[in-house]
Amino acid sequence: MQQAARFKKTTDDVKAPQRVEQVIAKVMSLSRELGANPSVTEQVYRAMISGFINEELAEHAAISHANAKP
Repeated sequence: MQQAARFKKTTDDVKAPQRVEQVIAKVMSLSRELGANPSVTEQVYRAMISGFINEELAEHAAISHANAKP
């Protein structure tokens, strides 16, 4: 996440809602194919993605703050 936070210019780049929805659609499709519960799969992945995004946002903020110092 530290490396990813370095090349993303804005917090919107970190959040990437369209990419999140692509990932969710894919895992729900795989869940259906494998006979798992798509609702549970979606909940788990959304929680996991949210945790990663929060960590990356913190890293992004720290980098931005460090780069803003003269």
